[in-house]
Amino acid sequence: MSVAEGNRVYSNASVHHSAFEIVWTNKDLDAALSGLLGDVLSDPNRIDDIESTLDGLAETEFEATGVRRILASREELTNWRVGEMLSLVYLQEHQRCLFPWPTGRDNRKAGSSLPGADLAGFTGDEAGYCFAFGETKTSSERRYPPRVMHGDDGRISQLKALRDDQSIRDKLVRYLLFKSASSPWMKQYQSAAKRYISDPTDISIYGLLIRDVESNSKDLHGLGRKFIQTATTRTRLKLIAIYLPTDSLSSVKTRVISRSANNEF
Repeated sequence: MSVAEGNRVYSNASVHHSAFEIVWTNKDLDAALSGLLGDVLSDPNRIDDIESTLDGLAETEFEATGVRRILASREELTNWRVGEMLSLVYLQEHQRCLFPWPTGRDNRKAGSSLPGADLAGFTGDEAGYCFAFGETKTSSERRYPPRVMHGDDGRISQLKALRDDQSIRDKLVRYLLFKSASSPWMKQYQSAAKRYISDPTDISIYGLLIRDVESNSKDLHGLGRKFIQTATTRTRLKLIAIYLPTDSLSSVKTRVISRSANNEF
């Protein structure tokens, strides 16, 4: 696998809810950046397509300068994007998830999001497929839990809204419907939609916290216990904290940009 499962240092679980924390080594991070994580962060196919299209329009040196200016203004690789893409590839490799990337994604501006979740797709189980929705927070704050967990835009509020507000889930299901036409994942959508129509709580929700600080069970312990104690539906909720090597997020951005420029992915 190109994305390590990591060393589990904390876990708590009930029938439908679970929480666990894992630690990645430098070797784990290197392997991920050399594989799928590096691919989705650099997105080389999309960049090559853009370059080919624009290069074909440049007939003078002045126009070629304009092409270079446009390409130089590509979206900044922010911590939130690193965390979101790490969450995506981790869930796909270790939680039987499928998130339509890149064929099902929008060309979204930095900081924008799906209508109600960072990730929307499917997960497989013994009954087929159900919808899977994910929320990701990324923090280097040496505070346990970090402040991104709290407030109206914090992960706790977002996960509660996904679990308890059917209108948010309906919007996500409709969003995927519009994206599913002629897609290679139409069968997964149909399987998940059938289950959702029968029971709109028959979904999986993933809450991920990406950190580059020392691991600490305080990040998830209280939150995990609260969700486990208040479980009232068939909704399956998993809380996952992934700890990267200390202070490594800034180096991830630098390494991805460098390798992309050298076409190493």
